[in-house]
Amino acid sequence: MKVIVSFDKNGGGNSDPELKVSYDEGITLADAPTRDGFKCLGWAKDKNATKADYAIGAKVNASDIATLFDNKGAINNKTNTYEIPATLYAVWEKAPTNSNTNPTTTPTEEYYDATFTENGYNFKVISQEAKTVELVSPVNKKQKNYVVPAKVTHKDMTYTIISIGDKAFIGCKKAKSFKLSASVNRIGNQAFFGLAKLGKFTVPVGVTEIGAKAFFNCKNLGTFTVKTKVLKKVGAKALGKTKWGIKLKFPKSKKKKYRKYFRKSGAKGIIYT
Repeated sequence: MKVIVSFDKNGGGNSDPELKVSYDEGITLADAPTRDGFKCLGWAKDKNATKADYAIGAKVNASDIATLFDNKGAINNKTNTYEIPATLYAVWEKAPTNSNTNPTTTPTEEYYDATFTENGYNFKVISQEAKTVELVSPVNKKQKNYVVPAKVTHKDMTYTIISIGDKAFIGCKKAKSFKLSASVNRIGNQAFFGLAKLGKFTVPVGVTEIGAKAFFNCKNLGTFTVKTKVLKKVGAKALGKTKWGIKLKFPKSKKKKYRKYFRKSGAKGIIYT
């Protein structure tokens, strides 16, 4: 299976050739294109996007991009290979101009990266003012253990990691354990979808939302510990197709309330402990 990645400069200059890589191969995304009066924020699936899905020069797995495009592909009759076409578009932000200067003058305002890669993860800025980010995906999807810290520093700016993005760890087939910091308040839709080797998971104390199908088809997930006391939402089928007889552990003061939340989680044969 091949993923064919094309980079559309979306009005900018300096086109790059497409990349044709294996599904599980790691790739480095193209450098920033140029466009007078604009700042490139990164690459996105949507041509009209205002926020980037990936940082300039981010290191990602081809499977990440294939997932972003819903794995839509076809057989190439010449090579008899299943190919997934994926076009990433440059995301532009208009550069501010000073009324006392020529509009083409390089602005003195300091820009921040809307997306970036640090410490083995790809991130997306949620709020530059609050210095908060979402973890989009790991660079290496072949690890067995993942640790998500509370903070990440990029270009001398320190951000707090508050969200695990939609489909963030999908495709991490060897993953056996995750340790999330207390700063995380959201676990996105399908964030840990289909991780067959994941046996147990602990939801940290700050989480308020667990997305739909967040742990769907984690077929060996047998112990699910919820430490947070501020949980407000559990998405549909969040624990669908997990191990039959899964043990759910809740804070003592929240047992009654959380049982209601998890009734539609899709878990079967739940044992409350």
